Amino acid sequence: MASMKKIINVFLGVLVLAVCGCAVKVQMPTTVAIYPEARGGFLKGNVDIRAYKAAEVTLATDTTGVTPDTTPSFAQAEGAGVGAELGIFPSLDLYLTTGYNSANVFGVKYQLLGDSAKDAKAGNFSLAIAGGFAAGQKKTTASGASGSDISSEIEVNYLGWEAMVLAGYRLFDSLLFFGGPRVHKVSVDNTITRTAVGVSTVTADTKGEGQIAGLVAGVRWDLGHLYIVGQGSVSTAEWERREPTILAANKLSEVFGGVNIGFGW
Repeated sequence: MASMKKIINVFLGVLVLAVCGCAVKVQMPTTVAIYPEARGGFLKGNVDIRAYKAAEVTLATDTTGVTPDTTPSFAQAEGAGVGAELGIFPSLDLYLTTGYNSANVFGVKYQLLGDSAKDAKAGNFSLAIAGGFAAGQKKTTASGASGSDISSEIEVNYLGWEAMVLAGYRLFDSLLFFGGPRVHKVSVDNTITRTAVGVSTVTADTKGEGQIAGLVAGVRWDLGHLYIVGQGSVSTAEWERREPTILAANKLSEVFGGVNIGFGW
């Protein structure tokens, strides 16, 4: 119950943040929604909701101003998302993850060693590789001061990829420990169009790219069809604005954490 309450609070928090158009921010999730054991059969799968600490880069502030500030900067922030895995073959799954202010990732996972989740018992060692394509688009509107006729249309386009290696060990039939290295890279185009007195002007048009890389580790507790996952990662996030001029953000090296709650079949 405490884990579910935490996830609900995070979702409410990011919803409030989404209403505010004062800044343009991009998040890179620091935890995973896939596991080293393949689901074990055609259309077997799981889906979960996640709450986590994300590496968040601010791309622009004062979006309704004449000249938005496009100096990039990093900070830890609350994040939330959804992830799903779907079995295609006994050792092959497709996966999809999406998150607040993040790219959507569609990928493939292949289990190299061990029994699948359908057959795994205590003592099972598993090893899998996974990778995916990241893409997405987000459009929002920011309003000026109350009573003004100033507004801004903000468009953010994502493109990138991720790759990881995950190893796992079942201490008990229902308890899976897992971890491994992970890298997530993304490029972002950000355009801000300001409208004042009926006249629209592009006030910012930036391009940037970044990555987060590190080690993730966690434990999954299966409770019948339901499961709970606790995770942590030691990761380093980097970002560089590429256009109109090159400018690097502060590097963020932190310990991150998160919780997943899901349903498997």
